[in-house]
Amino acid sequence: MLNFPWARRVAPRTDTQKERTPFLEQRLGVWRVLIAADESSPFRLPNFQWSLVSTHTPLLTRAYKDIYSISPIFFWLMIATHLWYAIEDPLSLYFSNRLLLLIQQSVLQGKVHTSLNKDLCIAIIARASCSAFSGFVHWTSNNVKEQYRMLVEYRLQERALLANLARDLETSQDNDARLKADPERVFRCLVQLLDLGKEIISFLLQLRLLLHLLGSGFSSAGPVSIILCFVPLILENIWDHNLWSKAYVKQAVNGDYLRKEALTLLTDNTYKAEVMGGNLLGYLLKEYEKVLDALSHIPNGDAETLWRRTTTALPNMFFNLCKDGPVVTLTNPSQVSVVQLAMLEQTTTRLRYTFSFARHILTFWPSELANLKNCYRVLDLENKMKDGCMPYSPATGAPGVSLEVRYESQVLYSCSSSSFIDRDVSFNYPGAKSERDALKNVSFSIKAGQLVVIVGANGSGKSTILKLLTRCYDATSGTVLVDGNPITDYQIADLRSVTASLTQEHTIFPLSLSENIGIGSPSSVTDHDKITQAAKLAGAQDVIKNFTDGYDTVLEPVRTAYLSYSGRGNEALEKEYEKMEKATNVSGGEKQRLVASRTFMRMLSEDIKFVIVDEPSSALDPGGEYELFKQLREARKGRTMIFVTHRFGHLTKFADLILCMKGGTVVETGTHQELLNHQGEYAHLYNVQAQAFT
Repeated sequence: MLNFPWARRVAPRTDTQKERTPFLEQRLGVWRVLIAADESSPFRLPNFQWSLVSTHTPLLTRAYKDIYSISPIFFWLMIATHLWYAIEDPLSLYFSNRLLLLIQQSVLQGKVHTSLNKDLCIAIIARASCSAFSGFVHWTSNNVKEQYRMLVEYRLQERALLANLARDLETSQDNDARLKADPERVFRCLVQLLDLGKEIISFLLQLRLLLHLLGSGFSSAGPVSIILCFVPLILENIWDHNLWSKAYVKQAVNGDYLRKEALTLLTDNTYKAEVMGGNLLGYLLKEYEKVLDALSHIPNGDAETLWRRTTTALPNMFFNLCKDGPVVTLTNPSQVSVVQLAMLEQTTTRLRYTFSFARHILTFWPSELANLKNCYRVLDLENKMKDGCMPYSPATGAPGVSLEVRYESQVLYSCSSSSFIDRDVSFNYPGAKSERDALKNVSFSIKAGQLVVIVGANGSGKSTILKLLTRCYDATSGTVLVDGNPITDYQIADLRSVTASLTQEHTIFPLSLSENIGIGSPSSVTDHDKITQAAKLAGAQDVIKNFTDGYDTVLEPVRTAYLSYSGRGNEALEKEYEKMEKATNVSGGEKQRLVASRTFMRMLSEDIKFVIVDEPSSALDPGGEYELFKQLREARKGRTMIFVTHRFGHLTKFADLILCMKGGTVVETGTHQELLNHQGEYAHLYNVQAQAFT
């Protein structure tokens, strides 16, 4: 190994925390690389674990059944074309060698006999037919493969979409749920397995052809020819000086490099306003020049590239000489013809390529199996929050839902039969790092049809309560009852079909404004009159009129346009490109009005019995906020409605009940006047806001 100044080997060390695993430590440029000691040898067999085949056989069987069920015809066509690919090269080599031998015979004889001429014509026709048929098979295969890939991806994408939409919030936050279910991986596994089978069959046939050549025309060359043909083939494919095929960990440890990356991040739009406002351009540029000077003598390539540069030229020189091994037979030219040498060279070259490609597939097969496993793991991921079995049917004519909470199977608090009661409910978010519960021993009661306002400081648990009432999560302790039955007994879809929500987390979908609003009530998504009415109630009608396409406007379209590198600088093309799928910016207040339109669309349905509203007006001006709350109150029509807000003025005076929270607990309940008279937490929060207007 050459002693490059940027490539330094560190003495092997042992990690003794869990297992004593020796590592070879290497410094490559800005990188620190740890390589497993058993991976450090330059001579290695293909990294393929045969145990993977047995452990993943059920998964592979399932994947191929899925692919086969999508299109059996395309499945068998793929197998048929790969079988042809397997015999294509050996057959082509055979016909080429046959043709060369016949041409040599005709040249040596000086004239063409009738039988030789016939054989020559047959060989030419066979070689040409093989080439023509190969072209047809390749054309057919490409079309079949592309159509089949598209069908498989679309069908599996549909399954992935269904799995993602049906996943609850708690499960969605798991690491497994964050894996991407890439349908392309499933199809790629099929193609790679067929490619591997093709290469193995092709290799065996080419090997048989090579042995035939060595046995027939090169017997005089002795074992030297065999050695010169096979030794390079074996050595070249077990010599491994690529870092990516080893078990390793790399880490950028150069301080100047890390600072350069940090300074580069400051050009992101996230920091742009502060960088410009602080006039930091000169400072950042000066610091960047410093780290560039410090890094000027250190290569900036990735670790994998730098690893390949640590070897000498000797291996490449040796392998190139080995490829010319058959030329050694020319030391006795009377025994070997030029045609025979050409045949041997052609066959060994093709055999070497086939062997290398098969090795390449085997090397990456474990990672493809891991990707396939991740894909099906995402598709099969079960929700942690179990769905109930009982359908929910609200009482005929009932304006709101009736709910109750039990703690340890005992009703601790109750009111009228048409009410919502929450007592001693505790909850903490899954995976939360804080030891404090988001909700602790929460108790409150809401009668059906009441307008309720939940107030409190940030982090007091207001929004968390709404997530439990809509069953985005289940309580850690305590039991929420709906119409006398545990909320967990009901089918989640049924409960949500009678619920409308408007929260600060809601956003605009990448759909037309018409569909954005209409999707609030999927059964009326094409009812333009209702959509217009909902937009009017939310105060979004004037916003929509400002757009050229009106309700057909897509504010954030899916990006599909692409301007080629050669097209940059072409003014006509650049103007057209700017028009394509351009996102439309709207203010925060306009966005909240559009989002609120979807909720009003949902509330136009008589099926809705329960409405929750969580800070929907943070970007609205005071007049817009007042109108929004007024329209929501008027659209209530006897439904149970719960508001979460920091600003009390437009709501608390109209509330039938106010819940004041602090530290994850309900500390006060009552009406506006009752709580003011109590002079507790609510009165304190209210007076703080009132001081701004006195």
